[in-house]
Amino acid sequence: LGQETFAFIDAHLEDERLTGFRETSSGEGERRSNPHMHLLEAFLAWHQATGERAHLRRAARIVDLFRSHFFDPESWTLGEYFDHEWRPTPGEKGTWTEPGHHFEWASLLVDFAGRSGQSGLTGLARKLYASAIANGLNRATGLAYGAVSRQGLPLDRVSRSWPQAEAIKAAIALDGSGGPDLKPEI
Repeated sequence: LGQETFAFIDAHLEDERLTGFRETSSGEGERRSNPHMHLLEAFLAWHQATGERAHLRRAARIVDLFRSHFFDPESWTLGEYFDHEWRPTPGEKGTWTEPGHHFEWASLLVDFAGRSGQSGLTGLARKLYASAIANGLNRATGLAYGAVSRQGLPLDRVSRSWPQAEAIKAAIALDGSGGPDLKPEI
């Protein structure tokens, strides 16, 4: 079933320009980083389960998309919504970032770096983590907001449980990776 799923993704969802995957087989609508994050997670899980490098190569394509389009090196933020050319969508959606996704990407990048030897990704993971801690937390509760702008202004003030779990997971992944001691955060 997994191989059939990958074949379907390749045949019907892969962008014809090889710049990621579409949301629908018709290719209409916005493009988002979140489904790509979950594909990265799936490819890493398949690599762990099978040891087949083909899954790591698939994961590398997603990581390349992260580096080239999702991650903003100036603000250390991860965009969520894009147009067909992978430019942030106009308006508020183009500035939308989710601290929970910053944490989740951070742990996935550390995982990929360990498997691929691309140690430079750990620095990007630290930047995502630092950005989410600095700008994505409700100072009154200490919990991650649902979303903040690239400038750190709250856009979704709800604090769900999954971003808090992802924060712990990211801190564990980054602890001992050459940066600050994250045991107090954990």
